[in-house]
Amino acid sequence: MNFSPFPREGGESEQSPNSNWDEHQGRDRFRDLIDSDAIAFYICDASGVIIYHNDLAADLWGRRPAIGDTDERFCGSHVKYLVDGHFLQHDESPMADVLAGKVSGFYDAEVHIERPDGSCVIVTVNIAPLIQADGVIVGVASSFCENPLRNCPNKRA
Repeated sequence: MNFSPFPREGGESEQSPNSNWDEHQGRDRFRDLIDSDAIAFYICDASGVIIYHNDLAADLWGRRPAIGDTDERFCGSHVKYLVDGHFLQHDESPMADVLAGKVSGFYDAEVHIERPDGSCVIVTVNIAPLIQADGVIVGVASSFCENPLRNCPNKRA
């Protein structure tokens, strides 16, 4: 995969030139952010297989999907619903739509996650494609956080 949020040799990033950028410091800051307890984060490759998730993502999902498992595609949640109560299959999820190029991303979307133990959490989700310089989508990244001001509806039938 050629995508990198970090600078190319010579100090220029794909997003903007910055001759003062310290590549290793930038990588450390990025790693600290995605590994922190501040926000849940995960990445899928071009086929939708989960290639990274942090501990908070696993906590909110209520399970820890195996990295690289081809049966775990697009999301690590057990079951999820849209805000209108519509059941959301993993291959019909916003993550799959972004990866397929059907939409450019999802921002501040609300999703209800049902955990394997039957408990539920409402999260606010942001999804963005990872795009190479030639425009090819090579993966997708998602960040999400619990919305503590919202309660899940009663268990669905």
